[in-house]
Amino acid sequence: MIKEEKISKIKNLKEILQNTKGIYFVDFTNIPANELAKIRIRFREEKIKMMVIKNNLCELALRELNYPKEIENFLTGPTAIVVSHDEPTKIAKLIKELKFLKFKGSFIENKIFYDKDFEFLASIPSKEELYSQVFSCILSPIFEFAFVLENKFKELLFILETFKNKKT
Repeated sequence: MIKEEKISKIKNLKEILQNTKGIYFVDFTNIPANELAKIRIRFREEKIKMMVIKNNLCELALRELNYPKEIENFLTGPTAIVVSHDEPTKIAKLIKELKFLKFKGSFIENKIFYDKDFEFLASIPSKEELYSQVFSCILSPIFEFAFVLENKFKELLFILETFKNKKT
C-alpha cells in the first residue's frame, strides 16, 4: 500500500472514531461470505458501521486520538471494528443476536470492556429503555392515586344515590 493511501485511511478512520460512543473489536474469521454480507446489511439497518482495516493502521489512528494503549491488545489477528454514533450497547445486542462474530473487546465511554464482559454489555438496556423504566416508576404512583380517587368518587356517588333513593 502506498504511503499516501495509508495516511488517507488513517485520516478517514480517525474521523469516524472521533465521534463514536463505542468501538467494538470483533473476530470475523470462519464466517461464510453470505453470512458476513447479512451481518453488514443488518448493521447498516441499525446505523452501525463495520470496517475491516489493517491492525497497524488502526493502532496508529487510535494512538493519534489518545485512546488507551490497552485497546491495542484487541488488534491481533483478523479484526473488524464496529462503531456506532448512537446507542453503544445496541452493538453488543446485535453481536449476540447474530452469533457469528466473536467479541474481542470494546471501548465505550472511556471504559475498556474485555471478552469476559460481553454478556454484561449485551444485557444493558438502551437509554430509551431506561428512560421508559424511569418514567413508568415515576408515573406508577400517580396512576395508582388517580385510580384510588376515581374509586372513592364512585363510592361517594353510590352512597349519594342510595341516600337519594331512600328519601323518595
